[in-house]
Amino acid sequence: MTHFQCRPTFASSNGPKLRKPNKTAMLYRFLLRAGFISFKDLSLPPKRTCGAFLRMGGKPERLTRHNSEVRDPAPLDTQTVVYAARDRDGSGPWLWALDVNRKTTQRISSGLEKYISVSASADGRHMVATESSPIPSLWSVPILNRVAEERDAKPYPVGTVRALGPRFGGTSLFYLSSRGTGDGLWRFQDGQTTEIWNGSDGALLDPPAVSADGRRVAISLRRNGKLTLHLATSEGSQLQPLAESIDTRGAADWSPDGQWIVTGGTVTDSPGVFKIPVNGGKPVRLTTGQASNPVWSPAGNLIVYAGENVGFFSPLLAVRPDGTPVKLPSIEVLREGIRARFLPDGSGLVHMKGLLSEQSFWLLDLATMKSRELTHLNNAGAIRSFDISPDGNIIFDRSRGNSRVVLIDLPANPPKP
Repeated sequence: MTHFQCRPTFASSNGPKLRKPNKTAMLYRFLLRAGFISFKDLSLPPKRTCGAFLRMGGKPERLTRHNSEVRDPAPLDTQTVVYAARDRDGSGPWLWALDVNRKTTQRISSGLEKYISVSASADGRHMVATESSPIPSLWSVPILNRVAEERDAKPYPVGTVRALGPRFGGTSLFYLSSRGTGDGLWRFQDGQTTEIWNGSDGALLDPPAVSADGRRVAISLRRNGKLTLHLATSEGSQLQPLAESIDTRGAADWSPDGQWIVTGGTVTDSPGVFKIPVNGGKPVRLTTGQASNPVWSPAGNLIVYAGENVGFFSPLLAVRPDGTPVKLPSIEVLREGIRARFLPDGSGLVHMKGLLSEQSFWLLDLATMKSRELTHLNNAGAIRSFDISPDGNIIFDRSRGNSRVVLIDLPANPPKP
């Protein structure tokens, strides 16, 4: 099976049927059984943060510390919750078990299989999970006067089988790939492929930020329990941390003059968009509130970013480089992945619409503030990131297939984390 939009879930403990989940009801039932909430709390939504379960009722209490998205909490009993999440080094996602009383977690899947969803039967004796091993590759589609179709899309070979998170800079294309561990950074230039950063030294979760001339890159590495930006040359040398006070969120971007980097992140529990001087100095806060994946217009006058999550989507918001808000038409993009990039001349913003397996590209004309559809791709696969090439083509990563539902039988008394 391929491209689940919801996780498979047991209908009951009496049979093998699967159904579409009611995640809210399931989590409420567990919280009630575990004593985290009372019936008077049922008007409140279940609390889940990026990489953390929170106890409800009274002061929130953090129970997990993955610092990445936690998916599909499923109770096995009143003490144990299973879920899917990445490890702290960025590898995975794997299956985990949380002991809610001892506040301990343990990875319960082994091997290289990755799991993107999980559910459990009512009696806690069985789990069903989505095992995924997609291989992303790069594709190209032109921006035309008509809507481009599947026949217009072509593979964009770069010399490695796995390729995602494309970013252009100078005469080079940078992208993420791996040799069986976490994703590292690679450069494709003049037909040659070079590894810039080995994922075994720290997996990369997001595309790099690449200076306009392609001479410098910025990547986020997990250090001391948070994601910190690091600068390096295009050869991967002279690695140094940047703005260590910011726990970054999503991808970053360079200013056209190469003097600043803009990123979403958090400083002392206060999220926002920050611009960071690359030659030294304190970060400058531009916004307050959840923000990720900012992009800086090549014209230099506009920064667009993804705002606070609303369900599966986030609104596209914009500010000037001095922090002045700019009103955009109402555009919502999937919260995961890089969903907006500027045209090379800064005249328009290419953005994505639709669910993960039904993504299409649109172009917002920044002069008229009107959008038109650019692509209608059949069997698009899961697109997570893209960039615009210097000649105006859309270069995007695409993952297809290689997913299946697996049934896992548990012992009568499964080990606790």
